[in-house]
Amino acid sequence: MDWIRYAESHGSEGDPAIDNAWMYRDYLIRALNDDVPIDQLIREHVAGDLLENPRINQAGQFNESVIGTAHWRMVFHGFAPTDALDERVRFTDDQVNAFTKAFLGLTVSCARCHDHKFDAISQADYYALFGILNSCRPGRATIDLPEHQNRHREALTQLKTEIKNATAAAWLQSLDALPQQLQNRVATDGQSIAENSLLATYRTLYQSLGYEKQSDNQADIKADWQRLRTTHLPATAHNPKDLSSWFRYGTGLSSGPSPAGEFIVSGDGNAVISAIHPAGIFSNLISSKHAARLTSPDIKLDGDYEIWANVIGDGGASIRYVVQNYPRNGTVYPVAQLQPKWQWQRFDVQYWNGDDIHIELAAAMDAPLLVGQQSRSWFGVHDVQLVRKGEPKPDNSDRSLAALFANWNEAPTTVQSLDAAIIDALRLAILAWQKGTLDDQQALFLNRCLQEGILPNRMADIPSVETAVNRYRELESDIPVPKRIPSLDETVGRNQPLMIRGNHKTLGESIPRRFLQAIDSTPYSTSNNNESKASPTDASGRLRLAEDLLRDDNPLTRRVIANRVWHHLFGRGIVSTPDNLGRLGDTPTHPELLDWMANRLSQNHWSLKQLIRTLVTSQTWQASSTPNPEAIAIDPDNRLWSHARLNRLEAEAIRDSLLSVSGSIDLTPLGPPVGGNSARRSIYVGVRRNSLDPFLRVFDFPEPFSATGRRDSTNVPAQSLTIMNDPRVVALATSWATKVLGDQTLQDDRQRIDQMFRSALGRPALATELSQTLQFIDQSKQLYAEMRSELDRLDVSAKQARARIDAIMTPVRQQLIQERESRSSAPDQNLASTQTPAPIRAWDFAEGTNDRVASSPLTLMGDAKVKDAAIVLEGNGYAVTQPLDVSLRAKTIEAWVQLSDTNQRGGGVITIQTLDGNVFDSIVFGEKSPGQWLAGSNNFARTESFDGEVEKDAVDQPVQIAIVYEENGRVTAYRNGMPYGKPYQSRGIQPFVAGQSILSIGVRHLPAGGNRMLKGTVHRAKLYNAALSAKEVRTSFESGTNFVSDMTVIERLTSDQRQEIERLRIEIAGTDGLRSELGSSSRKNDTEAVWADLAHSLITLPEFIYVR
Repeated sequence: MDWIRYAESHGSEGDPAIDNAWMYRDYLIRALNDDVPIDQLIREHVAGDLLENPRINQAGQFNESVIGTAHWRMVFHGFAPTDALDERVRFTDDQVNAFTKAFLGLTVSCARCHDHKFDAISQADYYALFGILNSCRPGRATIDLPEHQNRHREALTQLKTEIKNATAAAWLQSLDALPQQLQNRVATDGQSIAENSLLATYRTLYQSLGYEKQSDNQADIKADWQRLRTTHLPATAHNPKDLSSWFRYGTGLSSGPSPAGEFIVSGDGNAVISAIHPAGIFSNLISSKHAARLTSPDIKLDGDYEIWANVIGDGGASIRYVVQNYPRNGTVYPVAQLQPKWQWQRFDVQYWNGDDIHIELAAAMDAPLLVGQQSRSWFGVHDVQLVRKGEPKPDNSDRSLAALFANWNEAPTTVQSLDAAIIDALRLAILAWQKGTLDDQQALFLNRCLQEGILPNRMADIPSVETAVNRYRELESDIPVPKRIPSLDETVGRNQPLMIRGNHKTLGESIPRRFLQAIDSTPYSTSNNNESKASPTDASGRLRLAEDLLRDDNPLTRRVIANRVWHHLFGRGIVSTPDNLGRLGDTPTHPELLDWMANRLSQNHWSLKQLIRTLVTSQTWQASSTPNPEAIAIDPDNRLWSHARLNRLEAEAIRDSLLSVSGSIDLTPLGPPVGGNSARRSIYVGVRRNSLDPFLRVFDFPEPFSATGRRDSTNVPAQSLTIMNDPRVVALATSWATKVLGDQTLQDDRQRIDQMFRSALGRPALATELSQTLQFIDQSKQLYAEMRSELDRLDVSAKQARARIDAIMTPVRQQLIQERESRSSAPDQNLASTQTPAPIRAWDFAEGTNDRVASSPLTLMGDAKVKDAAIVLEGNGYAVTQPLDVSLRAKTIEAWVQLSDTNQRGGGVITIQTLDGNVFDSIVFGEKSPGQWLAGSNNFARTESFDGEVEKDAVDQPVQIAIVYEENGRVTAYRNGMPYGKPYQSRGIQPFVAGQSILSIGVRHLPAGGNRMLKGTVHRAKLYNAALSAKEVRTSFESGTNFVSDMTVIERLTSDQRQEIERLRIEIAGTDGLRSELGSSSRKNDTEAVWADLAHSLITLPEFIYVR
């Protein structure tokens, strides 16, 4: 993983996640455990998505090979670069650099600006490889097998045909009753009739005709009819762009562009069909679970342009223009969330004149980087136009009634002729739909009638389709949600012009894509062979590159791998610079041995286990680490391997050793990343570029910004300090001591000590060590007994002081509460008529953790506790509900919170989140700006600064914080009933699904840990299934204010009482200081404390982290 700089985020501002990057880590673990040949793994790393016969995981029924390509995406991406081409060159260079170091052991990136000064690598070699990777785009790939991705496709397609035929027949039969239906609707719907709808058109003409009488004023009816005809009938024919040349990825787009008339079977409820579409590309024709991403060919902007796209979608699907393959969003990289109605989306791309762009539509989970979590997501596109500024833009008016007026050439003279015109247009459209000859106007017309309820669409009205619809829904629900991983998209292979002196703005000759000239200078084919955009082939040349790495006349790859294996086993490679086997790298100490290992590797079918077995059964591996005097004199650096090296354990092994000896380690294999506080093995700890685990980092865990074949192995004071003081290490030492004391097989202290030495150091205790340790235990017991006595004395003193303070302040506080309650009996006239909607969850903690609304108790985790009608949080605890039984869109979260201090950064007060915590909305304190309240969200997806005032009062008294999320994406914050800072428009509302969402208090999001935890007290918490108004938030605040702060109480005290309070507080502070100096009394007893100290002492020994 170090070789390819494994990371689960992209770094820079916001540090966006690389969704499902952890699947690559699990892929490597499975492959190494199964001894998958390393040549196969290399093929998969370079072009696993293009292999004709990929490796299949039979147990999990998924494509293993494609997961190998995820490493290409683990690049650093800066935030909103103003020079997008420079960013593209930088991250492509990063790919070239990591790839060539990992698999060739060469610093090819040194040839970006000029021929390599020392190795046989020309500048043309660099740009030949650059062109291969630059021909690919950041993408996503599904790993499910085709038979799973296409489950029930044929049956569902056949059912759609049955549903269509039965529905069309029912619609034709319903036309006779249509006139009476329209007249009844006009009479009853009244003001609810939408403007420009068919009903509105019918009402206008119906009323102009004087209802059932022939109109006396033919001029009026003709004028109304002509106005409506002009409004709805386009002056010129609309010719949408041909999208067949666009690149399609995912089973949702496997059928390519669709003719007009494709329809969507309603997924639930009583409706039969949810929509009928014009011609275009749609991802949900079979299921909205299907993966889908659609991208245009590259567009070279040669002027000031606008993009106009006629699109539809839902479930977090998006459209954006992509500049130079940059996958993030930002100030000049807008992303639009699609809405479930046709609309023209406009993008102004004037800023990017001169750059290459392409257009991308993606379902929520299929965006290359901006991944959503909605499992049902879809999009459709009818037309995309690139319009030069100043030229006419596309006609974006509603044309859903154009089919009605297309063949209606005379104004109606009677109601009967009006009815006949509508019936004729509908009949033509329905018949065309049946025959498959529907045009766009007719499709929009049918869909308009469907949405307005003019055509029957309930299963009760079309009983002949009920069986087919129910069967369709049953089969569609059985389609699995595809598993996606980060990958590359093949599009069009293109050669890269040489950048003179590495300057991306100064281009020279075009360099054909190929392998290194020293091995084979044959250019890769320039033919894209990309006839089927649904299944792109090796347009870039990655597949050829994978084979060139493994060709018999290329000694580099097998030599690099063999050297890396030696390095990881012995602590130093035969070439001590494993990422650079070129001239600037170290010279091999045993070149013949290295070549022997390289050849043996390929002869043994590229088996790493066979090579490792050979090496660990050698005399060199079994040698002692103690050198003889002659070796020290002749070979002081031990380059000739006369004895074993003394190696320090790597960071992960140190952490795992601590977990193992303590008996805490969780050996559950595979799965999503965990926090550093988890008991799982360190391989599963998350690797976020901007927030690496601090414990692993202090022991030289590599920064994932470049390939690392050889980790640093430092010996610095921070490591000793961490082992001595890290709370996690102290806790593990205590756990270890508890385990040893509870082991009934150990009869006395001597056996316990010996067992601890064996566990920690892999050897029994020496006689002198045993004697010294027994003496240490006796001395420690005496010391702890003295400390316990002093701590007990201090506890009594502090308790007496606090009781005296309560005796002075409690009567005054009660009096103030009574006065406040009496004042509140006269309500604010501005709020008197305002009733706040009832919350769907509410806690006041008067009766513990029970919810006052749904009787659903919170579960307290860690050190969270309920005390004095509030949840007390000390930074290591939180509370969480069972899965919520309601779905949420627009909502309000509200809490009365008192902070322990205002220096904390990132703790969550109240949070709505998915079960895994990957998606959340939360009230957060100080995460982005110190002292400010924030609407926290996953990767700041819906987060902007409110620019509110820095919090100053929440330490002394509770404050009410409410955040309102409106349906249109607007987010507003309130503090103590008043607006806090400025509201903002987010990217859109985040839905939370019933049964898949939970509420938590005291943690920003799960998994708990780090700066996500809040330190403070939560007095009340509420969740509303609605966006409260400003008055409603104010009313809630007024009704919930019954707390009196210590500061208010002290202001009411006499001078003598205030002095006494101050004296007692100084006394308590002094007592607490002494307690802190003496140490914590939280351990169960002194015996446990003594053995915990012994355990901690053994952990701090150098022998614990060094391997002889």
